[in-house]
Amino acid sequence: MKFLKRLLPSPELDAMLGDITEEARRRSRLWYCGQLLAVLVVCSWRDVRKRPRLALRATSVGFATIVAYEVAGGIVFRVLDVLTNGGYYVSGYWLTLPNVLPDYPASMFVMMGINAFGLMLAGWAIARTHRGQGLAMALPFVVLMAPAPVASAAISTLLTRTNYVFVMHGLPVALLILWPPASILLGGILGTGAATPRERTTS
Repeated sequence: MKFLKRLLPSPELDAMLGDITEEARRRSRLWYCGQLLAVLVVCSWRDVRKRPRLALRATSVGFATIVAYEVAGGIVFRVLDVLTNGGYYVSGYWLTLPNVLPDYPASMFVMMGINAFGLMLAGWAIARTHRGQGLAMALPFVVLMAPAPVASAAISTLLTRTNYVFVMHGLPVALLILWPPASILLGGILGTGAATPRERTTS
């Protein structure tokens, strides 16, 4: 229960958890877990509706984190690209690296892992800057980012046919749908902590 209150320090949480705990004595563990998940979603949505400006600020934090991550990643990839394709000539020596990047489709999973870390970082930043709301303020960012990989893969498939095999198989499709929200929420869980009284009142 303490963990749930850390994820969602909402004043409505205690009452809802009390009702579920009473009913759980006659229900299965699967039902109980499903109800806890539903409580987190419902309370988070209510918190977002009560604080739209805070939700907008949290979403902006998430997008700003993604942009900063992409810019930094672009610089790193540019340097690696040069190092693996000729290298840099410095003081009479060539600085080079062997090309160890995997071929397609393994490279797609590597890119997914890199992007997942960026989304996790965004979720962490949102939760860390809005600890008074736990995971609640990450919900709008999750909703906005969830369809992005599917849309990107579909557009790439239509234009280049590159991702055809990757998208059409059941498991990769499931990964495309699930990994963005899972990454954001995992980062949010890592970023949540015990909010101070001041954070609860001002957030």
